Amino acid sequence: MTIASCNSNSLSNARNPLANSLSSLWKTLSTLRMQLMQSSKTSQDSLSNPSGKSKSTNEVKLDRFRRVFPDRVEKVRKALRILGNCSSNNYEWNERQVKQCFGLLFREFIKTAALFGLTVTAQIDGTEIRTLDS
Repeated sequence: MTIASCNSNSLSNARNPLANSLSSLWKTLSTLRMQLMQSSKTSQDSLSNPSGKSKSTNEVKLDRFRRVFPDRVEKVRKALRILGNCSSNNYEWNERQVKQCFGLLFREFIKTAALFGLTVTAQIDGTEIRTLDS
């Protein structure tokens, strides 16, 4: 799964790579959020537990994940949208600083995805982003 790939030849106006990266991240997170919301509805139906039986530890953990995870994903999406506002003409920024910051963000995405057993790759101008421990 590729989170983002910024392949602009010229970053004199880095709005395009920034927008492409954010757009790709946005789509990935939107898809994940929709899947989680659908599974959360199914989970909430089981919360009523009409049989009166107590839930197993795994069921409780799954319910908690389905309740907490979508909100946390939404917070990340909102933060990325706000970050994207910095690409407007109201701000002055340089290519090197933007690349470094996105490299940092992508490393966090890669490490976090690995915690869930996912392999995620990201590139900025054709250069693959890697975590320090890989």
